[in-house]
Amino acid sequence: LPVLIVPVVDETTLRETYERMDAVLMAGGADVDPIHYGMEMTPKVYGVDPLRDHAELTLIRWAAQEDKPLLGICRGCQMINVALGGTLYRDIPAEYPDFTGVNHSLSGAVARKQPAHAVDIFANSRLAQAMAVPAGRLAVNSMHH
Repeated sequence: LPVLIVPVVDETTLRETYERMDAVLMAGGADVDPIHYGMEMTPKVYGVDPLRDHAELTLIRWAAQEDKPLLGICRGCQMINVALGGTLYRDIPAEYPDFTGVNHSLSGAVARKQPAHAVDIFANSRLAQAMAVPAGRLAVNSMHH
């Protein structure tokens, strides 16, 4: 059964909950505090939650060390990257102005409903199997900055 982890400072309680989990899923949300990847806060960084960051980084590191299945969605992918030593752009347009790739800047209500770009589905991949398609492209939404 899914378990919602409420960010707590008490690592004993967090560990007890983690021990009952078969896998860890990190969901989307606001930005990761740049302090965790060696950068400073800027006005473009929003919604930082220190307790959530701490709990998620701890869970990810435990899962990685103990080979427990781990999946990240959106912010969750970023958290996995940071927990394992990676870095992030705090704001792609501000820090990488020459970037001409995928537009992730749709915002507001339209961003949740309007596809922003396509992703490739490779033949025989897990995604192809889950989608029950041989291969192709899929339009997805996007709200990253």
